[in-house]
Amino acid sequence: MKKENIILHSIIEIFKQTKDKKLEAFDSLQIKKLCKPVKDKYNCTSEEALMFAIMFSKFFENSCSFDIKDIAYHLDCTPIELLKHEPSIRILLQKKLIALNYDRHTLKREQFSYLFKKDIIKSILNNTEPKKEAPIDSNISLLAEIQKLLDQYVEKEISFDEAWEEITDLLEINKHIFFANKLLSLELTFELKLFLLYVVVSYYKGDYDINLNIILDEIFWEKGSHFHDLKRAILRDFNTTTLFKLEILIVKPHNWRNDVDIELTKNGAEYLFGDDASMICVGSAKDKGEKNIILANEIKDKSLFYNTDDFKTIDFIQNLLQEEKFKCISNRLKENNMPSGITILLHGKPGTGKTETVYQMAKQTQRNIYRVDISNLKSMWFGESQKIIKKLFDDYYKYMKTQDNIPILFFNEADGVINKRKDSSSSNTAQTENEIQNIILQEMEDFKGILMATTNLIDNIDNAFDRRFLFKLELNIPTIDTRFKIYRSLLKQLNDEDLLQLANAYDFSGGVIQNIVRKATMHQVIHGIHPDINWYKDTCKQENFNKNLLNSIGFKK
Repeated sequence: MKKENIILHSIIEIFKQTKDKKLEAFDSLQIKKLCKPVKDKYNCTSEEALMFAIMFSKFFENSCSFDIKDIAYHLDCTPIELLKHEPSIRILLQKKLIALNYDRHTLKREQFSYLFKKDIIKSILNNTEPKKEAPIDSNISLLAEIQKLLDQYVEKEISFDEAWEEITDLLEINKHIFFANKLLSLELTFELKLFLLYVVVSYYKGDYDINLNIILDEIFWEKGSHFHDLKRAILRDFNTTTLFKLEILIVKPHNWRNDVDIELTKNGAEYLFGDDASMICVGSAKDKGEKNIILANEIKDKSLFYNTDDFKTIDFIQNLLQEEKFKCISNRLKENNMPSGITILLHGKPGTGKTETVYQMAKQTQRNIYRVDISNLKSMWFGESQKIIKKLFDDYYKYMKTQDNIPILFFNEADGVINKRKDSSSSNTAQTENEIQNIILQEMEDFKGILMATTNLIDNIDNAFDRRFLFKLELNIPTIDTRFKIYRSLLKQLNDEDLLQLANAYDFSGGVIQNIVRKATMHQVIHGIHPDINWYKDTCKQENFNKNLLNSIGFKK
């Protein structure tokens, strides 16, 4: 049974009961009683709880920040009358239950506005305690805390001065940690320290394509003196900085645009992190791009078994991707003024072999795979993200020119980029995500290579993407005959009669069957003997129970 969300219920009731009650709302015993759950959860007074509840409600009602005029309008009083209770707002800010909004566009319209941070919103909506801070006991845990502060600043939840103060305090408190000690010892302006931290955090997250304009837009959005001081320090005076003298960063000018690339060096990672330097991948974006390449000759050969209907389409596509036939088809399409690229979507339930099918097709047709890390794309969906998505396709085409056989651009588990587009008016994030999808759709419209993607959620695909995938191949749960073939290929020690029993009893995917075989291998290592048929039946029952349990709590079959 779902636990009642007492806090959310209390906030809703406070909001209803205080409507048009003027300042008398603060003295109402009935409303004070409603405030108790909020008061107890966040260790505040009834007055603070009342303000918190109204603010939270106005935040959702406005779908953005709120100000003191919003609260006054709700209570049906004037903002000047409400100033009597302004100390409660200051206390909520000190307790970090609310935050000032530093978006410069908002600041042009009003002097102060407020918002709620994600951890407070989640604690209310999910009926949980606000996430407690993990202890800082290592270089990496300290870096994670600095990343949180940088994210808050980039998202305009704290000001430049607050970021400066909180990061400086964090380093001072933890100066016994190697990373903090090294940062404090560097003779740098705070602008340069913030710049360095941004680069280090980006490398830790796996974002290597960093240039000065991106950093200036992300962390110096106020466009004040800090912006100009940093730009001058990097473009004109970098050779005089400690970052240059200690070879911590490299600045590489562009020949074709007024910008520079920033790289963290191996020496820089070792200087800042000591023994933990290996946790921070260093080098150029070009070096990192090689990690996205899966070479065809390094893919292990693996036998895959398909249902009869599925195999027909797979066999057709595999023949199509044979280089000689592919070139012939591509040329024919060009002659007819049609897009020459091939786009393929593999969909089906988890464990049906979608990813492995792409790998084996690549191996059989001797095509390298240019793998797209979807999680990295999501982490870049702010600011410069549209340019980065465009660059992804540009980099693929550049790589394609270096290869004898056209490589496969592979979006694995692509649900995050091909799902139904959102109402762009709902939030800035939705608008940005839609813009990114539009870029991918434009690239697919006249695609010149081979693009393959996989998804478990075909029902969520946007109609525009549905049209742009030339082939849509569903991999179904194996039939009894296919399951028998999978079992027989993996379990040589069981006879066909036993294998047929297992194939008949449970409609498992190939991925689940492989998990069962892995458990059998562990059993053999621990006990020194192969498991018998009864062990397999018991294990299958447990797998089936787990699957039914997931279905019963809301996961799709």
